Amino acid sequence: MLHLIASGRSLWVISLVGLGVACIASLPPGHAQTVEVERQSHSAAKASDELGLALLKQPNRGFEALWAFQRATQLDPTDAGAFYHVGLAYMTLMTRGPVAEHPYADRARAAFERALELNPQHPDAGYQLGRLYEGMAGGSYIPSQSDSFSRIGRAPGASEASLDAAVIAYARQLTTNPNHRDAIHALGLLQSRRGYHEQACALLQILVDHQPLIDPDLLRDLALTYWRAHNWARARETFDRLIPMLPDDERRLFRDVSLVATQEETDRIAQASGAAQDSLWQAFWASRDVNPLTTENERLIEHYARVAYARRAFGQGQWPWDRRGEIVIRYGLPDQVFQGQTTTGFAGEGERTGLGETWTYTHLPMTLTFENTMYSGRYDYPPIFAEWWVDSSGAAHPKGIDPAAYTTHPYFVSRRVIKKTPEQHIPRELGRPLAFVQDVVAFRTAGGHPQLEVAYGIPAADSSLDEGSGTGQALQTGVVLYGNDWRRITADSSQAALFVLSSPPSAGDRVAIQRVEAPPGDYQMAVQVHDRAGRRFGVQQRPIQVPSFAGQGLKMSGIRLASDIRPSGGQPGMLARSGVRVVPNPSRTYHRGEPVYLYVELYDLTLSQSGQGHYQVALSVSTDVDQRQDYHPVWRVLSRVEKLFQREHRGTITMTVEGTSRDATEAWHTAIDTAELAAGVYTLRVAVTDLSTTQQVTQEQLFWVK
Repeated sequence: MLHLIASGRSLWVISLVGLGVACIASLPPGHAQTVEVERQSHSAAKASDELGLALLKQPNRGFEALWAFQRATQLDPTDAGAFYHVGLAYMTLMTRGPVAEHPYADRARAAFERALELNPQHPDAGYQLGRLYEGMAGGSYIPSQSDSFSRIGRAPGASEASLDAAVIAYARQLTTNPNHRDAIHALGLLQSRRGYHEQACALLQILVDHQPLIDPDLLRDLALTYWRAHNWARARETFDRLIPMLPDDERRLFRDVSLVATQEETDRIAQASGAAQDSLWQAFWASRDVNPLTTENERLIEHYARVAYARRAFGQGQWPWDRRGEIVIRYGLPDQVFQGQTTTGFAGEGERTGLGETWTYTHLPMTLTFENTMYSGRYDYPPIFAEWWVDSSGAAHPKGIDPAAYTTHPYFVSRRVIKKTPEQHIPRELGRPLAFVQDVVAFRTAGGHPQLEVAYGIPAADSSLDEGSGTGQALQTGVVLYGNDWRRITADSSQAALFVLSSPPSAGDRVAIQRVEAPPGDYQMAVQVHDRAGRRFGVQQRPIQVPSFAGQGLKMSGIRLASDIRPSGGQPGMLARSGVRVVPNPSRTYHRGEPVYLYVELYDLTLSQSGQGHYQVALSVSTDVDQRQDYHPVWRVLSRVEKLFQREHRGTITMTVEGTSRDATEAWHTAIDTAELAAGVYTLRVAVTDLSTTQQVTQEQLFWVK
């Protein structure tokens, strides 16, 4: 160590310390002399400590600072500040490599603990000890795994005991110094990563509420903490506060939709300006809301969080982020991450081995490898090498990319997935994706208002129900109607009882009914289902027109296709309509030979003087293509009045039925036997004529035969 300090100010300190020792040696014995020795020793310790602080501020002089602090503890073993500074010096020397593997970690811990032992009220030692314990917890802190929305927790391989010790150290610091902002901040972030979201949000919110000048980085941490906690309302509020505070170039990142929209959508928003652009932008995110029933748009908040996270985790040394940031914004954080030595076989000249990360998305599915480019901390796809050929002169020429790279190279893999699925967000807190079908038919209520009857179909393989057990099981369903500008018009949710189908082709499938009153008009409709027992969730969107059913004259509901219709026996229930039990077939798919049941309601029939209404129903089933050369089906119509179909022209068959009613409202149903029908898509047309007024109304519906 002497050769490091035999110059400049260090030599002066050695002289000062030596002077102190010489004075101590020259004092005569006695009590007064002892006091003087202690005073001189304390003075020398203070000088050595001050030198260490000066050296610690200079680059590459950490070892000299550490020696000065250690000398101070030797001269005055009761000086808590000197031991605290020894710990700081060790922390400075541990900036490279994992703290848990550093040989100085235990020495730093011992120094901070000694400082707290000497001075339990130390204003900062508890915070530094907490930082040290957090680093000593070990494990490779992988942001994309440790901060994942599917698992919020400690870094893989970390010591839970060390993390607990860090929490205790931070809390101890706040006990002695409640205003220690760094300790509050560190404790909040640690609790967030460990999954204690309520505590984390409260701690960081305290900092924001009591800080005169808000730090954007603190607001970003708070917003991401609310995001991890799935507190969407507070996350949106915090992001709305943060984004206007950012520089223009960073603020634009939050409004940029180029990574999650089609080129057409991106251009349309970019070419608009002012209020028109804002309206298009709001409509874009409203159309992607993953949980329409809630007042907050979780998909937009998720986008904000992804952008903020990408900037913080993957924006070091590259604007705005490296390749990983782009993927995070499109698909969120991966389900699995491997970090370390990766081997890639994508180069035409053979395999490459280097430091990198491998990300796996199970729901796409997709696995990507990122290479730590030149060990710079910036990650990108491994390079694509061309094959070469050498001419007679020995010159090399590129022959082209290795054909195998088009199948396996991460760049081409990601391009294929992006083309098919440009972006995706699965609300994991609600469960896994649920496949379902839905069919919406408009009816009229007894009060004359339009009512949408939404039939949901859940495949047996995707349901949490045991086979054949429908009793007491329910599906959380919801319907939201938006206007043309994607402003919410109405929303309704309910617990819909599930019924198990017992006949083919959907034996074992579950169906549910939800009825929603809605004003007439043209809408965008979002329907969502949540199987809470099985933790599955799904959302679908479609345009819809709600008829008014107002005014004079004959009117007709939509066509409800069903798998079974039979008398209800007077039993009420969601499947009962006008005295019959209608089991809907939301998929509108039938096996060949299975009856196609259909149900319609007629409104405002004209009654004669005898109190009867007379009507005629004309059915036609057609296909746009000739599906078989021997297309000569003979169908049976299973209804109260049976008549044979007549072939109108090639590919179309028609039938007419007359009926009477003692009420202005009539429910009419029948079933069609498709034993001779070829597989394909068909259009069913129902035309009803009021024979008293000759007024006619029509409805059409598609169905499929397998």
